Amino acid sequence: MPILDDYLRAVRRYLPKGPQQDDIIEEIAEHLVARLEDEAASLGRPLTEVEEEAVLTRHGSPMLVAERYGVAQRGFAFGRQLISLEVFPMYARVLTFQLPFTLLMLIVIGWTNKPHLFSLRGLLTPLVIQFVLTTTIFVAVDAFSRRSVRTSEMPSGWLWNFPPQRLQPIPRWQSLSGLIALGLAAAWWAALPFVPALVIGGAAQYLELTPAWSPFYWPVLLLLTVGIAQRATTLLRPEWNWLQPPTRVLTNGVALVLVALFLQSYPYLAPTPGALVAAAPFDAVRLSDDIWWHSGATFGLYSLSCLIFNLILSVQFVRSRARRRLEQIA
Repeated sequence: MPILDDYLRAVRRYLPKGPQQDDIIEEIAEHLVARLEDEAASLGRPLTEVEEEAVLTRHGSPMLVAERYGVAQRGFAFGRQLISLEVFPMYARVLTFQLPFTLLMLIVIGWTNKPHLFSLRGLLTPLVIQFVLTTTIFVAVDAFSRRSVRTSEMPSGWLWNFPPQRLQPIPRWQSLSGLIALGLAAAWWAALPFVPALVIGGAAQYLELTPAWSPFYWPVLLLLTVGIAQRATTLLRPEWNWLQPPTRVLTNGVALVLVALFLQSYPYLAPTPGALVAAAPFDAVRLSDDIWWHSGATFGLYSLSCLIFNLILSVQFVRSRARRRLEQIA
C-alpha cells in the first residue's frame, strides 16, 4: 500500500527520535492496515488509492497522530511563529540536505575552476543567501498553505507531508506566485541587453556585456516562457497536478546545461571602448568573477536540486498511474 507508506513516513517525521520510533510506527501500521482491510471488505473490492487516502485522512493528520505519542514541539519563531509545526520538519530536512551539499559543491567548483575566489567569504556568502532565501520561501509557503486550508482550497486534513502531491490539486496561490515571479524574471532578462545596469549597476557607465551573453538570450527566455505557461495552465486547471513535475524536469534540466555552458563562457564584462575609468579592467574581472561564482552557486545548485526533486515526483506520478490502470483492469 504505497499511500500507507507515505502516511507512515509523514508520521515518522514528527515522532521523537529514539528506539521506540519503529515500535510506534509498527503499531500505527497494524491499526491502519486493519482499517483499510475492513473498508475494502465492506465495499467488496480492493480500495483505490484515492479511497485509501480518504481513510487515512480521516484517521488524522500526521502531526496530530504523532502528538499522541509525545512528539516534540518544533517550529521557527521570531517574535511570532514564522514556520508552523506542520511544515518545520520538511524545512529542517531541506536545510540539512541543502547546506552541506551546497558547501561541497562550492568547494569543488571554486577549487577546480576559480581558486582565487576560494575564500571563507566566498563560501559563507552563498550559504547565508541560500539560508535566507530558503527560510523566506518556507515562511511564504507555510502562510499560503494555512490560508488554503482556511479557504477550503485544500482539504482540511492536508499538511505539508500528506497526502502526497500526486493526490493534491496544485494550490492556485502557488501557480499565481510562480506566474508573477517568472513574469518579472522574463521581463528583467528581456531588458538586460538594453539595460546592462540591471546586472552591474552603476558600472554600466564604463563596462559593457561581452558576446558571452548572446547565445543564452533566447534559450533562457524560452525556458521562462515555458515556466510561465505551466503556471498559467495549472492556475486555470489546478487538478492537472501531473503537468508540473515533468515540465520542471525539462526546464531545470535544460537550465542546468545552460548554466554549465555559461560558466565556460567567461568573461562576461569588458571595459567600454574609450572608457576613461582607470579601474575599468579591474572591475570587469571582479564583476565577471562575481557573476561566474553566483551563477554556479545560485542558479546551478537551484536547478540541480529542483531537477532531482521533480524527477522523484515524476516517478511517483508514473507509478501511481500504473497502479490505477491495474486497479481498473482488476
